[in-house]
Amino acid sequence: LVCNRIVTRVCQRVCRKESGTKNSGSFRHLARPYRDLRSPNFSLVLSRRPLFAFCRMSTTAVKTQYPNNLRFDLTPEEIRNSADTTIAASKARLDAVVASVGVLVTQKLQRPQFAETPMQALSDEDFEFGVASSNAYFPSQVSADKSIRDASTEANQKLEAYSVEKELRHDVYLAVKRYVEHLDSIAKSENASASWESLFSTEEVFFTKKILQGFERNGLHLPSEKQSRLKLLRQEMSEISIKFQQNLNEDQTSFEFTREELDGMPESYFDSLKISAAGKFIVSLKYPDLFPLMKKCKVDATRRIVYTAKESQCMAQNVPLFERLIRLRQEEAELLGFKNHAEYILDIRMAKNAQTVFDFLNRLVERLEPAFQDDIKALLSLKRKDAEASGIPFDGRLQSWDWRYYQNLVLENDYSINAEEIREYFPMDHVLAGMLGIFQEILSLRFEEVAPSLAHVWHPEVRQFSVFDLKSGAFVGHFYLDLHPREGKYGHAAEFGLQKGCVARGSRQAPAAAMVANFSKATPDRPSLLDHDEVVTLFHEFGHVMHELMSTYAPPT
Repeated sequence: LVCNRIVTRVCQRVCRKESGTKNSGSFRHLARPYRDLRSPNFSLVLSRRPLFAFCRMSTTAVKTQYPNNLRFDLTPEEIRNSADTTIAASKARLDAVVASVGVLVTQKLQRPQFAETPMQALSDEDFEFGVASSNAYFPSQVSADKSIRDASTEANQKLEAYSVEKELRHDVYLAVKRYVEHLDSIAKSENASASWESLFSTEEVFFTKKILQGFERNGLHLPSEKQSRLKLLRQEMSEISIKFQQNLNEDQTSFEFTREELDGMPESYFDSLKISAAGKFIVSLKYPDLFPLMKKCKVDATRRIVYTAKESQCMAQNVPLFERLIRLRQEEAELLGFKNHAEYILDIRMAKNAQTVFDFLNRLVERLEPAFQDDIKALLSLKRKDAEASGIPFDGRLQSWDWRYYQNLVLENDYSINAEEIREYFPMDHVLAGMLGIFQEILSLRFEEVAPSLAHVWHPEVRQFSVFDLKSGAFVGHFYLDLHPREGKYGHAAEFGLQKGCVARGSRQAPAAAMVANFSKATPDRPSLLDHDEVVTLFHEFGHVMHELMSTYAPPT
């Protein structure tokens, strides 16, 4: 409801600015439930008004076929071949970095521009490799064509294996260290007490330190035999991670239930399901099917079947992979001088070590335990009443598949919150328009949707947007919205950074990012309606998109 009010108020402010009136009501429908929007008495019919007019958006088209370095139209063969091309190009660039240092350190002690340094060359290589990797890898997560997903997975396996090799190039590590020592000599030639850090901007110093830190966290300061073992460990871990995610993406587990077995589900839920040959409703493990069922289905056995299947999804294939990964991570951590994988990861995070995390969590548990026990009692009381009403034995336990169902009952019974009615206030199109309007207003941006006929995307459902600075009109970058489930697609909600915003090729390269999610699709007679949790997810993931696009760096003049 808070999100809905924010959306309404922002859009009303936009309307007032455009119309010059104080009390324009053109956006009042954003505060109305969906059923009111369908009323014949309602003046603004959705199909007659461009969706993003609410956010001062246009569908001005970008005329170039490829608006950035991303390619979503590659064939399976082109994707496979791209891996070898990308690897060869990367090796050549890194070889050139090593060779350049040998020349640079023999030159006279003269303050360099950062653009002339090996660190900038490494940044350029990272940009080129990153874009090429996105072109090869991203289709495995979003393509509707299984042959493309398979080719993308194969290419990604090659690129990930090479990434391990690239990160463990000892000659590049030694070359950068040698050059930084050379920079120290340059700084001291100007000021005896100065260090190389005085030669560059804060961002350039930070970047250089991160490069050196990365080399050492990759074990390049270790003896050669340990480096060789690390390389093997990381290559196997990479293969495991790719296979693990591929298994989940390709899983098509579903169940068939009768209407009685889905007792408690609203009619809109049944309308969204496919019907089997036996006349039953097909329920998948995808979020639009899963979450509503866990909240609303009265039949304990149905909830148990679906929950257990989701929690054990791809168990036969993935548990052995996971167990192997844990052992490999432990060995990696010990080789690098850490007690375990958590200590290795946390070493460069705010917490610094695992004990800090455990202390924090234990303090939370201690403070939350009384309230937790009260909640357990309340939920068990509801379950007892359910059991008595249905004439089934009460087991005295709150099972994992009970949580969402009885939490939802508490909201309905104690707080008069009906999640199904609240969804009617959150049609996808209106929430999306309001959200984009909010981000534009807060960040002083202008979003322009690329006309579908000219958009370069990976599926007809995907929408492409260009982003501009509102004040200067400068181009900022692109983002893509892929919001509904389909076979073989990544099964959760996530932001994918596809092209980094950085200085490369001698100028700033504009970033590009995609938001991938699995919200329910609209039907012919009903729009996609979002739960409040889904509205939060939409805002959350799009926040990552904006972070990707708004992080800027410009080299000092």
